[in-house]
Amino acid sequence: MAHVIIIQGNMVKNGGEFAVANIYAPCDPLRRQDVWAQLGMILSNFRHLSWCVCGDFNAIRSQAKRKSRVVGTIVKDYSHFN
Repeated sequence: MAHVIIIQGNMVKNGGEFAVANIYAPCDPLRRQDVWAQLGMILSNFRHLSWCVCGDFNAIRSQAKRKSRVVGTIVKDYSHFN
């Protein structure tokens, strides 16, 4: 999957399974939405793992957090991320 590196392993002390997904999401909103959709499917298919998802999401969780020169609301931009 482009824009994501996933590492899976086991905890040293208790052997629990985990995965870390490091994301560098594209700036283009449509390509970014594709990353969220693909990542969502992966997370759904591997629910037995404890996940840590980190990186540069190039997204915000609400319009109130947007700081941009661009005027207007792009609801899909953050609704897919949430």
